[in-house]
Amino acid sequence: MKILKNFVLIMLLTFSFTNMIKAECDDKTISNLKLQASNIEINYEHVDDLYSEDFDLKIVNLFDVHVMGLTNEMYILVEHDSIVDTYEYSNVVEGVLKIEKVDGGQSLKIIVYSTECNEKLKTFNIAIPYYNSYYDSEQCTKYPDANVCNEFYEYEMTYEKFNKGISDYINKLNDNNEKNNQNNNLFSNIINFIIENFLYIIISLIIIAGTIVAIIVHKKRRELS
Repeated sequence: MKILKNFVLIMLLTFSFTNMIKAECDDKTISNLKLQASNIEINYEHVDDLYSEDFDLKIVNLFDVHVMGLTNEMYILVEHDSIVDTYEYSNVVEGVLKIEKVDGGQSLKIIVYSTECNEKLKTFNIAIPYYNSYYDSEQCTKYPDANVCNEFYEYEMTYEKFNKGISDYINKLNDNNEKNNQNNNLFSNIINFIIENFLYIIISLIIIAGTIVAIIVHKKRRELS
């Protein structure tokens, strides 16, 4: 009989706890949490204060990811490279949850969950770019408008790609300069021709104009006679 009473008591407690969770996680609550999750903002910034005596691309290709708008009713899972990390509201500092030193070129899947209901609220897919280690090189200082001199890319900038990009840019500049020089030379030749033959051109114009006037006058006289 005592065992039966204990079983009934456990069932009542379980039923009460289930109902309490259900009340806390009803559709309205989930809807409000999803609305809050929609206000979450995520951005990233390049970590540019790292130093290595031996140049290492991995050192300069790191980013911090910032998650803003997380509340104490939420936590997040961050998936990348088959790894899943959990971050809770206790990790938030001054309103920002910082995911530090993420390798450039990675794709992060950030899933926001409800703490109480364990309900998925929102998913963010973030593509981290690659830092262009040649961004502040001497060539980019000289040719800042070259396509290979942007600070960030969706792909990794190699020496071969960079060198080819600079060469293509220089060749394009040279072609444009050559075309401009050809146009300038043509214009200069025309001007020089006019200056050198100005007197002959004026005389020719006077003769042509006089001939036209004579023809018109002659035609009018014939019409009047």
